[in-house]
Amino acid sequence: MKKLLFFLGFVLCGFAVNGQLMTDSYYSNVSNSDEIIFKDSKVYWNISPCYDSSLSELYLTLNFNTDNIYSLADQFPDVTLNQPTPHTVVISVDPTSLGILNNRQFDILNSSDEIVATVVLKCNNEIIEISLDTTNIVVKNDTLIICSKFENSSLSFNFKIRNNGTILKYFDLCGTTLFNIYLNNKFVKSGTNINFSNYKFWGSMNLITGDTLSIGFANPMYYCDQTTSYYNCKLPKTKSYIIKLVENEATSVNPLFLKGDLLICPGDTTWIGSDNDITDGCFWVKNMAETLKYDTLSVTQPSTYRLVKNTIKGKCASVSTEIKVKKGINCQGLIKGYVFDKNSYNNNTGKYNPFEGVKVKTNNGLVTISDKNGYYEFRYDSIFISEVNQLKIVGSKFFNQIQSIYVDKKFMLVNFDFLTFLLETKDLSSHLNSSRNRPGFTMPYYVSIENKGKNPLTTNVSVTLDGNLTYTSQTEENKPTKASGQTLTWENITVESGATKRLTFYATLDRTTPLGTELVSSAELIMATPDDVPENDKTTFKTIVSGSFDPNDKLVTYAGAFTEGYVYDTTSFEYTIRFQNTGTDTAFTVRVEDVISKNLDLTTINFIDASHEFTPSISGDTVKWTFNNILLPDSNVNEPASHGFIRFSINQKIGNLPGTEIRNKAAIYFDFNDPVITNEIVSIVDNDIVTELENELNYQTQGIISTYPNPARTSISINAEGTGTFELYNAIGSRVLQTSSKENINIEILKSGVYYYQFITNSETFSGSFVKE
Repeated sequence: MKKLLFFLGFVLCGFAVNGQLMTDSYYSNVSNSDEIIFKDSKVYWNISPCYDSSLSELYLTLNFNTDNIYSLADQFPDVTLNQPTPHTVVISVDPTSLGILNNRQFDILNSSDEIVATVVLKCNNEIIEISLDTTNIVVKNDTLIICSKFENSSLSFNFKIRNNGTILKYFDLCGTTLFNIYLNNKFVKSGTNINFSNYKFWGSMNLITGDTLSIGFANPMYYCDQTTSYYNCKLPKTKSYIIKLVENEATSVNPLFLKGDLLICPGDTTWIGSDNDITDGCFWVKNMAETLKYDTLSVTQPSTYRLVKNTIKGKCASVSTEIKVKKGINCQGLIKGYVFDKNSYNNNTGKYNPFEGVKVKTNNGLVTISDKNGYYEFRYDSIFISEVNQLKIVGSKFFNQIQSIYVDKKFMLVNFDFLTFLLETKDLSSHLNSSRNRPGFTMPYYVSIENKGKNPLTTNVSVTLDGNLTYTSQTEENKPTKASGQTLTWENITVESGATKRLTFYATLDRTTPLGTELVSSAELIMATPDDVPENDKTTFKTIVSGSFDPNDKLVTYAGAFTEGYVYDTTSFEYTIRFQNTGTDTAFTVRVEDVISKNLDLTTINFIDASHEFTPSISGDTVKWTFNNILLPDSNVNEPASHGFIRFSINQKIGNLPGTEIRNKAAIYFDFNDPVITNEIVSIVDNDIVTELENELNYQTQGIISTYPNPARTSISINAEGTGTFELYNAIGSRVLQTSSKENINIEILKSGVYYYQFITNSETFSGSFVKE
C-alpha cells in the first residue's frame, strides 16, 4: 500500500496544556493528487478519487504537541479514531463510505472535552452519468433539483456506466454485488440488477427535500469496451456518486388570475390561469402529484395547484406559488347525471339520445326529473346526501333498475348516468281539460294523447261536448277533420314513443247557462287495433259553470274515498292549476312553482296534462313547470287564448295518521312580475268521517316485488300480495310472457340473461328483475 508523508514546516500557537495540533506530521495512504490543508484550526482532507478499487484502507495520522487522551466527538459509520501514542491519533475511513462522508467534519476532543482539532473530509467526485425518468427533475453537478415544491417525490434513477464517453458493453463481476446505495448515510440496498441489453442500472425510491443519496461500486469490477478483447479487460477507477435533493425557488411565471372564487362547492367550476399567453410546455401540477397538461385549468374539486413553466435547457423549470382551492362554506351535496335512451343511439353524435321527463329517486326519498338534455340533479343538505346509496328510475313505463352508488363523503359529489328504455307496451291514453267556463264566454279546451309505449302509434280522436257548449273555430291550427253538432273528430293522429300530442280547440258556453251547472264532456281514442290498456282510451271531464272569479286558482279531485275535504289515508290527489294573463301585454315566460306537502309522496307525481309545452323540474320538495316562449296574450287582446293550466296527480305517503292536514297552493310567475299565489287546498285525513267513494280516477303507483329463486332455470314464483297480471320483458324491452299466475311460472324456453317484470294490480304496479341461467 502506497503511503505519503506530508510535512508542513510551521508550528501552531496554542496552550500546551490543552494540546494543539502540530503541523509537522500528517500521514495519508491516498494518491499524491490529494491535498491536506490547514486553515482556521481545521484540517481539510481532500481526497481524489473518491473511491479507488485498489484501496483497502484509508487513514490520516495527526500529531499533537501534548500527551492527552483524545477522542472523536462525532460518530459516523465506518469512521474510527485510534491513539497509538499519547500524542498521536489515527482517523481510519472505509474507502467505500467516502461518498456518504462527503463534506462531513470530525471534531477531536481532549480529556476535558475541548475541541482541539477539526478534520473536514472532502470527496472530489467524478460524476459517472445519471438520467432521470421522472419529469420536472434536472441534474446540476451533484445536486438533484426538483422543480415543484413537492414534499415527497418517487424518483426513478437510470444509471449508465461510461468510460471516456463510451458506454461499457461487457461486464465481468468480481463479487456478488455491483452497487451499494446509501440514503442519508444509511445502507438501503445492494444493486445487482444489471441489464445487459441496455447496460443500465435502475431503481425507484421516495426522497424528500434534504435527502442525500450515495451510489458507488461495492466490489472491484472489470470491464471491456467494444474494441478490447475479453481477456484484456482493465480495472476502472470508478467513483462514488453523491446526490442531494434540493428544491428550486418558486419564481414568478406570470401573474395568476382567478376566474370565479377560490372556494368551490360540489358540481361548480372555477378557473385558474395566467394573464398573459404562456408558451407551450407549461402545465399545472395538482395536489403535488398529478400533472395536468393545460395552461388554464378548470377546477371542479378542492385541490392544491402549482403552475410550472417549461424547462430552459440546463436549468430547472420555474414554478408558481401555491394556489389552494378549498371547499366552500355551507355547500350542499350534489348528485347529478344524465338519463339516456338505450334504444335510441344517434350515429351523428356517437351518443345515446337524452330522455326528458324521467323521474329519478334516491333510497332516502329525494326525487327529481330529467330535463330536455336528460340532465337531473339533487342539491341537498350534505348530511342528507351522504345517506344516499341507491338511485332508481321511477315510472311504470320505464325500465326501473336500481343502481347502487358511492357518495364521496369528503366532497359530497356523485356523477351517475342512467341508460334506460321504454317497456314494450302498446298504450295511448287520453286527457281532456279546459279553463273556467263562464256564461257567454269562449274557452279553450285541450285534448292530450300520451304514448306510453316504445313505438309510434296512430289513432282517431273523438270529442263529445256538453249540450251547453258550441264548437267555435278560433284558429287554423289543430282544426278537427269533422265537426257535427256536439261531436268533433280528428283523424290519423300519430304520436311518437314517449311523446304527448296536444289538440287545442275552442267552445262557447251559452250565455243563459245557470251558474253552478255541471258541464260534462268526453274524449275517446279510436284505433283500428285496440291497444293493451283500453281503459285509459276514454276520459270524461267535468267542470262547474261559474261567474266572476280570480282566474288564477287551484282545484283538486280525488281518486278514492273522500267527503267534503276529508280523505281516506289511501286516497290519491289530482290537482289542476289554472292561470290567465290579465295584464296589458303578452307574457313570454310563465313559471309555476308548487311546494309539495311532506305528507305526499313526490316520487309518485304524474304530469298528466298542460295547456302548452313545458319543461318540468324538481328541486327538493318544489316542483316547477316552465313555459318558455309561451307567448300568452293578455285577456284584453285575445281572451280565449289568454288561459293556461297544469294538471298532475300524486299519492299520499304511506302511514298518514288521522288528522293529518295536506295543504297545497301554487305560485304563478308571469315573466319578471311578482308571483300570483293561488288559493290553498286543504285535505284532512280521517277514515272515520269519509263516507263517499269516488273511483273515476285510478293511477298506478310504484312498489317493490321479488321473485324466487333468483337466478332461476326452469320456473319462478312471485312474492306479492293480491291478484294481478305478471308481464315479463327481455333486455330490449320486448314482452316475452304474460300470465295471471303467481306460482311456478315456466321460463324454461327463455334464453339466458337478465329479464325485467311488472306485476300489475287494480291499484298498483310493481317491478323488478331476475337472472335466467
